[in-house]
Amino acid sequence: MTVAVALLSTEASVIGWMAAGAKGVAIGLFGIALMSGLAYLYVTFPPPRVHKALRPHTFPGARFAANFASDAVTVETATSICCYPYANLTRITTHDAMTLLYLGRAPMVFPQELFPPEMQQALRDKGIQVTP
Repeated sequence: MTVAVALLSTEASVIGWMAAGAKGVAIGLFGIALMSGLAYLYVTFPPPRVHKALRPHTFPGARFAANFASDAVTVETATSICCYPYANLTRITTHDAMTLLYLGRAPMVFPQELFPPEMQQALRDKGIQVTP
């Protein structure tokens, strides 16, 4: 997102300068700042429809499981089964109650219990960056 904001800010500045000089630059940068702020608020405080959409996947008592094979980890949730080859995993970050599994730059969020310390060490041994 940082790269996108930087590119949009540059584009808004150039177009604003061409259209209206210094005022155009200010208006363009203000618009980008406003859009970035709204995006931050949307992610931080999602509307009720987002919670409603996630409810079937994360209800209390939902079954989650992770199976670690020699070449991939398979994660089962209440509504899906996904296989993540180790070659596609760039890093794993653990926080208080969640584990972020990164596929490139895109994180997938799972409960921390799916990735206990011994599994994190096994992933480190496979060359995947694991950070606490």
